Amino acid sequence: MLSRKRDNRYKVKLIVDTHLHIYPLYDVPTALNEMITNLHRLGPDAIKVACLTERSDCYIFNELRDNPSSDVVNQFNITTNDDDSLSISFKDSDAKGDHATNENQQVHLLPGQQIITSERIEVLALNTTVRVEEGLSAKDTVTAVLKSGGIPVVAWSPGKWFGKRGKIVGELIDHFAPEQMALGDTTLRPYFWLTPLLMRKAKHKGFKVLCGSDPLPFQGEENKPGSYASIISQQQPRSPSQVIRSLLNSDIDISAMGKRGSFMQVIARVLSNERVRQK
Repeated sequence: MLSRKRDNRYKVKLIVDTHLHIYPLYDVPTALNEMITNLHRLGPDAIKVACLTERSDCYIFNELRDNPSSDVVNQFNITTNDDDSLSISFKDSDAKGDHATNENQQVHLLPGQQIITSERIEVLALNTTVRVEEGLSAKDTVTAVLKSGGIPVVAWSPGKWFGKRGKIVGELIDHFAPEQMALGDTTLRPYFWLTPLLMRKAKHKGFKVLCGSDPLPFQGEENKPGSYASIISQQQPRSPSQVIRSLLNSDIDISAMGKRGSFMQVIARVLSNERVRQK
């Protein structure tokens, strides 16, 4: 018991938003501000990581790395790391009130993609710059993400884990091993809902459940980045990119942090998203 306590004292904690969107229609500086602020609020002393999961028509990661707007440059320091991730922090820490130092505020932004399968299931590819083709079957999509070197995450989404699509998610859980795939939870699952049956089944089989904010593509959602995340504990200091790469083949502890929406908040967000899509 004493050795376990001693080990826990030296664990390194990361707070990771594993389902982050920053859409071109957003006010990007606001989204980055909220990402840093929300993650800092959830884990002031933790290493902060955001896994960008870009839609097929979005290239915000490349823009932030290669050609950030003047508004972004004026407000944020952006550094490209050896592992191709970005480190983003406020330029003027004093202007951010009670936030600590630039180092504590810094967020490591990792590249990735959100892929829509032929069955309209969402699969995330974490920590990879390779773009996987959309419209493949769910099974082929997960396989393609693995070949790309990314971490495949089957993301929960309203209405997409029921009926025929629910059966397909169940088949993915049966076909792939916990070392090959994770499941994703988001702010779009109301906080009072019981854990979905498929998620419980997957957790029982050893699959990890990763949490993310999942902002929707309409203005006003810029406040969501970093609001729901996973706390990840590790024994040895490693880069955020290395931690994400090793998530599925290690005994790293993972737990949820932050808040999902209420039923009415989720409904309002989904309806707003539908109105924007129909314009």
